[in-house]
Amino acid sequence: MPNIYSTHLKKRFIAGAICPVCKAADRVQLCTKDTAEWIECTECGHSEGRPLSVAAAAPVVKADTTQAAQVIQFKPHKVDHEHDS
Repeated sequence: MPNIYSTHLKKRFIAGAICPVCKAADRVQLCTKDTAEWIECTECGHSEGRPLSVAAAAPVVKADTTQAAQVIQFKPHKVDHEHDS
């Protein structure tokens, strides 16, 4: 039977994350232990706790909407198996 009260430290790398201090890519891991969560950089050792509210997080950057969106449409290609050699 597993111990539900385990205080095991779990670490998972965050794909594409960039360290806010040393700017190293793919070196940031999410660490969890009990109810605590924080990130750590394996390159420079920087760590910071998870924000407790959305307001404490970095501001959201809105996309540039001045340019028109481009849409690419894919149409199915009919395959004629009778003429394949």
